[in-house]
Amino acid sequence: MIPEVKPIVGLFLAVVLALTTTSAFAVFESEFRRADGESVPVKIYQSSSEPCPPIMVISHSIIGSMNSLSNIADAAEQAGYRVIVMDHAESGMEVFREIAEGENPRENFSQAISSEDRHKKRFLDLDAVWKRATRSCEPPFTVLVGHSMGAQTTMMEAGAVARIGRMGADRFDAYVALSPQGVGSQFEENAWLNVTKPVLMITGTKDNGQDGSYENRLTAFEGLPPGSKRIVVIDEATDRDISGHGSGNVRNLIPEVVMEFLDNVRNDRMTQPKLHTGVTVSDK
Repeated sequence: MIPEVKPIVGLFLAVVLALTTTSAFAVFESEFRRADGESVPVKIYQSSSEPCPPIMVISHSIIGSMNSLSNIADAAEQAGYRVIVMDHAESGMEVFREIAEGENPRENFSQAISSEDRHKKRFLDLDAVWKRATRSCEPPFTVLVGHSMGAQTTMMEAGAVARIGRMGADRFDAYVALSPQGVGSQFEENAWLNVTKPVLMITGTKDNGQDGSYENRLTAFEGLPPGSKRIVVIDEATDRDISGHGSGNVRNLIPEVVMEFLDNVRNDRMTQPKLHTGVTVSDK
């Protein structure tokens, strides 16, 4: 049963969010009510006083939290975005610990990231965030960013059809998938044919995943139709590096690559990317 204080708290949080259109809050936490009556906790970055800023929504991995991808969130906030990082309740370190301590961790992990129920709840989170973020105005630009399992959420929203089905609504203007899944346990060949919006994918040569080495992740990019699509491969970067928790060089590089791509998309151009040592970029 939901305590009676909840409506008051919800009203207070709504007022706090409304105040971000006129006040210079840097980072604060809130929660948005989902369609099923549950709530999704979020971390919001916004220092701009712009009444209707561009929106970036971030979806973390199965072991992530609302504190994930802060390097990208910080860079986007500085560029004038309101950034909303979802805290998916069916993910996080506690969930991962349960998986790791089970009788068959590898199989448990595979089942967890393939769970239709977990993905449906992620989309309930995304629906709640989208509804709140677009309630008072139509943002001039919107982007969804995801890492690992969050990259699957991102690509499914963009139009990719996973083995568990299609759940997204393609509401965003651009998508960024960090450590995306390729052909294998989550996606079949041709799963990305309906992804028409601009997409940036980022991986590393040591970014191994459930379906093998980083080369498998490249099949996701290969499956995309042409048109404002870019993949960035960083030498020696691991999944941890791509998540923003590893190498300082990679942690600093990724926000630069992301914001450069989004700036190009917002200005309706795809200029040659800035060259970085140990970084390979492919466009189509």
